[in-house]
Amino acid sequence: MRARHDILAVSLVVALLSCGKTQDTAEAVCELLFECDCDQTRYVSVNACVTDVNAQFDAQFNATKAAADANGLIFDQACANEGRKVASDLGCELEGIAVEESCKFCSPVHGITLVGEACSQTGGFGEYSDCASGLLCVENFCYDPCTTLKAGDACDGGLAECGEGLYCDDNDVPTCKPTVGAGGPCTSIGGCTEGLYCGDDSTCQPIPKQGDPCVNFNGCGDGLACANDKTCQPLPGDGEPCDFFCAEHYSCEASICIPGPGDGQPCNDDGTCGPDTECDGNTGLCRPEQAAGCFLGESNGS
Repeated sequence: MRARHDILAVSLVVALLSCGKTQDTAEAVCELLFECDCDQTRYVSVNACVTDVNAQFDAQFNATKAAADANGLIFDQACANEGRKVASDLGCELEGIAVEESCKFCSPVHGITLVGEACSQTGGFGEYSDCASGLLCVENFCYDPCTTLKAGDACDGGLAECGEGLYCDDNDVPTCKPTVGAGGPCTSIGGCTEGLYCGDDSTCQPIPKQGDPCVNFNGCGDGLACANDKTCQPLPGDGEPCDFFCAEHYSCEASICIPGPGDGQPCNDDGTCGPDTECDGNTGLCRPEQAAGCFLGESNGS
């Protein structure tokens, strides 16, 4: 679970640190670290945190402006100021910012190249490119990551997704097509409407519930597995035999489900920890599950 937070932390810190030194932003980040009952291993007070985060802001702000100048790109101060809102919106939720908010962004460093035109980039994935604000340089072409594809649009595995009620049919030329109802033909895992799956007979069928017949391990609903009697049953728990998977917070080791460790104990080999804890990738130890906001102040070396 720590891996999810690491990815979120990196993306949010980059967004914040690209926005220049703003005392309100630093305070919002640091107040979250204390308000969300975060593990305090780096800062003894909000003020100490603000000093450190502002130093990070200074360094990244200067690097961002320098990158814009060095590459003949535009530094957009108004866009950069939007980053001030990120910390206050994040709150203490474990999952962080809702997915539907992810496309409300602009580019503090950008060029003027339009969608579909050839582009170039420096730094990491889409970090600095000559695409216009709000666009990413993907495979050397400017791309709008917030585009929702319509039926008939090409869907080549890029960032844009087919709209509601559609799926990407990857046969021949990948194209957005309407999902298929019960009994209809299917050739893709994502080709059936919600609540259905593509059965062994290549038709869309209701996802089996507990006690329903099944043909393979993954052919059951959430929290269920295809048992030896070929019916969907709850995932095995403490001390129960297993093939690969166990119930949440249990690991399958030597064909037996064992519980995930508690706070301060080494994570299981597969990174599993007990309830309300998560595996810290830096230490390999289980620690209390942290809100997404707890990782905003972490620098690359922490």
